[in-house]
Amino acid sequence: MAFEKPVPSLGMLPLELIEMINQHMDVIDQLCMALCNRWLFACNPQVLYWIWGQFYRVERSVHDLRLEDEENKDYNEQIIKEFLTRLDVTDPRWFLCKGCERLHRVQDAEAPHPFSEKPICSKATESWRMPFMLNGQSLPLSSYPTYAAHKIFFVHVQLAMREFRLGPGCGISLEALSYKEAGIFPAGSHPAFSHRYEPNMESANLDKEMSKTIFSVDARASTEAPSPSLILRVQELCLVREDCAHTLLPQAVNMVRICWHMNSQVSNINAMVCSLFGNYWSGKDGNMGWEGRCPECNTSWHIQVRAVDHFGGVCLVITRWIDLGFGNDPEDPHWRALVEPRFQLAPLELAQDPRKRFEGLPDTKTSPSEEDQFFKNLDLLVGLKFLAVMSRLDMSRWYQTFV
Repeated sequence: MAFEKPVPSLGMLPLELIEMINQHMDVIDQLCMALCNRWLFACNPQVLYWIWGQFYRVERSVHDLRLEDEENKDYNEQIIKEFLTRLDVTDPRWFLCKGCERLHRVQDAEAPHPFSEKPICSKATESWRMPFMLNGQSLPLSSYPTYAAHKIFFVHVQLAMREFRLGPGCGISLEALSYKEAGIFPAGSHPAFSHRYEPNMESANLDKEMSKTIFSVDARASTEAPSPSLILRVQELCLVREDCAHTLLPQAVNMVRICWHMNSQVSNINAMVCSLFGNYWSGKDGNMGWEGRCPECNTSWHIQVRAVDHFGGVCLVITRWIDLGFGNDPEDPHWRALVEPRFQLAPLELAQDPRKRFEGLPDTKTSPSEEDQFFKNLDLLVGLKFLAVMSRLDMSRWYQTFV
């Protein structure tokens, strides 16, 4: 058998040869080489300090770091980003956060849920203090009729697509983005004030007097050209007894929201929901529904009023399919159209229906078909079965994650 002589490692080469090689490299390659060779790392105090600052001085922003002087500010920032991007690509243990332009460990990343103990990045998730305001990094997902306490940040999109492309351990899984939240409220009340009310779970009139809601999110990644994307399906149900069906009609205080461009404030979405109930009460169809797509951000939606005969009630169902983009950059048009009310997608980017793309992908345990998801969610509400599988969020809401 032929003997193959092993290729010497960088540390086995003479220092003179390493220095000669280093002199013919560009700055990015020199930085990478310094990480691989202790002699180069120690011989350049400037590189040593800069790399130390990148990994350990997390409170310092990328704009405070300089390789040379203030005159080369733009050039230095470009080098910093290219170097961090190189590490992001070559080492799956780290990822370049688009919120702070720093490397974070993938193992510190968590999927979005109400009680996350390890926030990924304070800058990437800073808008949690303003649940209905955006900083370009977050997207609130809930609205009428559930008002669930849930949102997704761009860093979650980035990490989910990173793991989808590179494999397990390189981000967060699509299953980890799945989330459910259930609530019990007095019929006709505003769920946003749920923390002020605690239902009497032993009351014999619980089903008659209360509305029960459930909010669910599941994700699938589409590789279909020309725009591979992470697509979310958000389904919201509100179940009441038949004689309380009128409490499901959206009032002035209710924010029925499909997206920034289709909501109670800028469109006739409330009238659309009311017309569905009018058709339901007139007996035209037990499962009346409207569906469509936003012409500006491409969010697809399906609103239904469905009879629940075995419960003796009626259920309002609002389902949305949201294209979050590829997750490479917050400047992705699909992401910007969702978080910037005045941004509009180009005609080519509106060509593909996110609902068809999502439902055309294989079903999974945490992401069944639209109809199966409805019946699973409904089953959790009827008989309050969600109490056995969910954790308490506040006085009248419960949640479930799938990490």
